Amino acid sequence: MARKNKKIIMAFIGIIMTAVSVGIFRYADFGVDPYCVLLTGLARMFHTSFTVTANVMCALLLVFAWRMKISLVGVSTLLNLLIYGVVADGVFAALKSVSETPALGVRIICLAGALFLLAFSGAMYYTADLGVSTYDAIALIMADRKIGKFKYCRIAIDLTCLIAGILTGGEIGIATVIIALTVGPLIQYFRTNLAEPFLEGRKIPAFLS
Repeated sequence: MARKNKKIIMAFIGIIMTAVSVGIFRYADFGVDPYCVLLTGLARMFHTSFTVTANVMCALLLVFAWRMKISLVGVSTLLNLLIYGVVADGVFAALKSVSETPALGVRIICLAGALFLLAFSGAMYYTADLGVSTYDAIALIMADRKIGKFKYCRIAIDLTCLIAGILTGGEIGIATVIIALTVGPLIQYFRTNLAEPFLEGRKIPAFLS
């Protein structure tokens, strides 16, 4: 498969799966990722929907990313702006229509699955290098400017969003803390052991293939 086609496939999968993971996190009801804590808090504060809030924030962060490192802005960035909130809301609504109040075991499975999807999707579209989501661009810009390794920059940004989300009344839970502390390292792990080998045609470790 041509490298260009691989990058397009990786970017598309990454964008869709990121939004899907958010919908599943909301359904699991153990808390959402730190960025969504902020989005849900702002949505409540301004009495608007999650989708509208997500699109407005993406647009604002797009301006920041464009000025700081234009290479991070691409097709993936624009697609993320257009479909992130819509897909997340759609997945959440679809799951709710199946079962309004899922059992604890189902919620735990959803939590674990959503955490995997969030890290996997981030690794896929970061590596595709066709642009990243405007939120993800912040940690990448920090790492590029040698402020720290990506995984630590991501943890710092997630914790900042978490605090801001709490102050605005966002939805938090045990999953929020787990995501804030683990997603950065997990994304780096999947990039090194899965996404980059796939793009470059190298052998993927047996335990991931």
